[in-house]
Amino acid sequence: MSVKIAAATEEIQQSIDQLQNNTQEAVNIMHHSHGSVKNSVENAEMTAASLNRIHHCVEDIVQMDASIATDSETQKQLANDVYNNILKIHDVAKETATAAQKTTSDTGNLSQYAVNLEVLAASFESSEKGTSTPNKNVDVELFQGLASCSPRPALHLLRRGYSIVHTGHAQHKRV
Repeated sequence: MSVKIAAATEEIQQSIDQLQNNTQEAVNIMHHSHGSVKNSVENAEMTAASLNRIHHCVEDIVQMDASIATDSETQKQLANDVYNNILKIHDVAKETATAAQKTTSDTGNLSQYAVNLEVLAASFESSEKGTSTPNKNVDVELFQGLASCSPRPALHLLRRGYSIVHTGHAQHKRV
């Protein structure tokens, strides 16, 4: 029995030694796993911080993109407004130039008609006073000019017996 007890004790001692070895191994593995987990946690925290910085950068880029899009649209609208205003200025300048040319032409024509009317008036005055024999010929250009301003003086000339002739120098012709 003592051999059995000694053998059982030996077996128990071996089992305890085996258990202690397995426990020590488990503790070592846990320490090693704890270190790995700690490294994994640190890596995960660093990854989270990096992802957070990336997220903020992306938000900044999105805000800048929206700002650029808004500014671009505003600039496009302003450019269109400037272009439309330039077109309006061009049209007004063109109309003004055309009106100025017409005014210049009309002023020249009116000056010529005024000279011709003075000549006719002098002719009528001298014929009414009897100081000279009136020339009863009126240049066709002068007659047309008078008729375009007002038909009454032109009809008055025809009633008084004046003839319409082409002399080619209506500007200074005395009638």
